[in-house]
Amino acid sequence: MKVAFSIKSDEGINSPIFDHFGEAPHYLILDGASGEWQIQDNQDLDHESGHCDPMKAIDNQKVDLIVTGSIGGGALKKANSEGIRVLGSVSETVSGNIQELNGKGLPEFVAEGEEGKGGGCCGNHGCC
Repeated sequence: MKVAFSIKSDEGINSPIFDHFGEAPHYLILDGASGEWQIQDNQDLDHESGHCDPMKAIDNQKVDLIVTGSIGGGALKKANSEGIRVLGSVSETVSGNIQELNGKGLPEFVAEGEEGKGGGCCGNHGCC
């Protein structure tokens, strides 16, 4: 399983989580099977508000999950249409969220009008 974490700065596995997916300067892409990770600069940082393309942001890398502080409704729906689940960060760092993900799990963001996907909210976008 591959996971993209929105991060503020490159501090490896201890990188601080950025609070909004589309505005994150970088993403840490973690391969859960091998434990290897890489840093990817946001390739869609200059998008217009409400027009974030999550696949462009992570340079079209195939991931199974996104972990972030919040995400806009359009970006959430685009990620979900690509088969990517989006989970809410509960820790300030990538490593803390990995522990939570492997423990009791992280809340899942739910697009407006969808049901049965668990908790979560989309932050300041009001899309959930």
